[in-house]
Amino acid sequence: MKKSYEAGIIGGGIIGATIAYYLAKMGMKNIVLFDKSYYTSGSTGRCGGGIRQQWSTPANVKLGIRSVKLFEQYEKELDFNFDYVQKGYLILAFTDDEVMAFKKNVKMQRSLGLNVNFISKKEAQKIVPFLNTSDILGATYCPTDGLGSPFLSTFGYLKKARELGVETYNYTEILSIKKNKGKYDLKTSKGNVSVKYIVNAAGPWAKDISKMLDYDIPVNPERHQILVTEPLERMVDPMVIDFLHGFYGSQEKNGGFIMGEADPTEPESFKVSSNWKFLESISKKFTYLFPKFKDVKILRQWAGSYTVSPDAQPILGPISKEDENFFLAVGYSGHGFMLAPATGEAIAEWIIHGKPKTTDISHLTMERIEKGLFEQEHNVV
Repeated sequence: MKKSYEAGIIGGGIIGATIAYYLAKMGMKNIVLFDKSYYTSGSTGRCGGGIRQQWSTPANVKLGIRSVKLFEQYEKELDFNFDYVQKGYLILAFTDDEVMAFKKNVKMQRSLGLNVNFISKKEAQKIVPFLNTSDILGATYCPTDGLGSPFLSTFGYLKKARELGVETYNYTEILSIKKNKGKYDLKTSKGNVSVKYIVNAAGPWAKDISKMLDYDIPVNPERHQILVTEPLERMVDPMVIDFLHGFYGSQEKNGGFIMGEADPTEPESFKVSSNWKFLESISKKFTYLFPKFKDVKILRQWAGSYTVSPDAQPILGPISKEDENFFLAVGYSGHGFMLAPATGEAIAEWIIHGKPKTTDISHLTMERIEKGLFEQEHNVV
């Protein structure tokens, strides 16, 4: 480990990995990335692998569309396979209010160039024949949404970043950060370094990292549980989402169903343990939507953290106008994997060129939170 670097990235999940890669790709030298455990040990390695562009805010839609374009180029550009498939997302509407909101969303999404439609329940059942549509009023469907491996995608970005000269250190904890003559001194568990730019991509621990410089950022970790069933023959292609009841589920590569839920009673915490309450709740939701699969066996369950922001949109860019070299890439509210390529690219552009160029994220800074000028993202589960 050297004593000085141009940029230091804290967090070895998909967000930190993409930022490291794009900084190096754009020509920056002397970059270092730290993770206090193994790479993907935080939210990235515990997510369901979904890649979605259907959001209720234009900012998230734009980030989603750009991320999908970059994911489509991933294998050719990085010479690495991350099991990417584009089988679509089917989002179900059960109430008149949802129908109205989804149609409004589709109009906005299509205006931004997304291939998405509001469809009837008969059309939804053609896409997923085993779906119980008795209470469904319609759905939205985007065929270019999809799934991929969060582990493999992160490892691919890190591999390519190292080939471009990025140094990466896992099991290296950041113990303190201090400003010193326009730079940042980082005390780590493996030695001390100085960096010109620092990027907080620490996921659930992002708030703790910012506190080292006396910043209180409005993001909090929240447990979300998930499970996978035994493998079955391929029967369901898209990810299916039910916002009303708080369910998402898809059939993974080897045939098992991965599913999770939104639990509004879950308190803020760093917990990643599992409980029986989730198992009972998710089983009811799954068998309601897919009654023919009621006898499928559960293999295992686990949990991970959503790092939740006030408006369920990421907080990106310099932490303040007075401290423009300390960058945030936090608060993805459970959607970091699917928005990572676009935000990694945009943060790198901001650091190198002074502003994001490809995807404008300048309105997603801390300033919007401080001034209350934010738009709530509603398509969260």
